[in-house]
Formats: sequence, structure tokens, C-alpha cells
Amino acid sequence: MTRTGCSNRCKECTSVYSTSARGRASRRAYQLRYTYGLTTEKYEGRIVEQGNKCACCGDGLGVNPMVDHDHVTGVVRGILCSGCNTGLGQIGDQAEGAHRAETYLWKSRDLVAEFAAGRHSVEEMIGASYV
Repeated sequence: MTRTGCSNRCKECTSVYSTSARGRASRRAYQLRYTYGLTTEKYEGRIVEQGNKCACCGDGLGVNPMVDHDHVTGVVRGILCSGCNTGLGQIGDQAEGAHRAETYLWKSRDLVAEFAAGRHSVEEMIGASYV
């Protein structure tokens, strides 16, 4: 970009560059620096520190590791797999939301175990509220 806001490249060349590996890496480095305050080296260092595993679930990071950060302070908490990052976002980044989800899952597991033991009927299971 020039000072006038015009590009130094034609649309076709810009398209070729932005879809190239170099263009994607440049865009990612820009995003890491200005969104999270991380250099590419620090980002990759965090991944190595975590043993190439998700900081939340401990599984592999997949093809698109995500930077998890506190939305209030901006502090980077770790690098997550896409599923964990999406899950935290849906819960709302609040410990209370995670606790409610955990409670829900434990209650449903207990109810299923009781059903398997013959203490509940199918009708009770269908009408059960886990929360």
C-alpha cells in the first residue's frame, strides 16, 4: 500500500501473492503481532512448550492452532485446538459457564448410569432435565 491507499500491485498479482504460502505467512505474522502482541517466534515457541498439544484438552493442535487470550486483559493463555477454542467461545470465557457445562455432563452421565442399572424407565429418560 502506498500513502494514497493505492496498491503497488495489480489485482491479479495481489490475488496470487495473498494465496501463496509467503502471503499467508505474512498475514498470520501481522495478525499475531497486532492482535495478540506475539511474534511468530513466540507463537511457535508456545506450541513447542506445550509439546504440540492443545493447552486445554491435551490432544493434537490440528492444522489451525488458535491463540487463546483473555478478552478483558488481552493476556495470551495458551494455544488451543480449534474445537477447544470454539467451545470456550461458546461458553463465554467464564468459569461459571464451564462449571455449568461440567455439572450438566456429570448429571447426564449419572442419569444414564442409573438407567443402565434399571432404576429409570425410557419415559423418565426422555422427560429428564439435566440442569
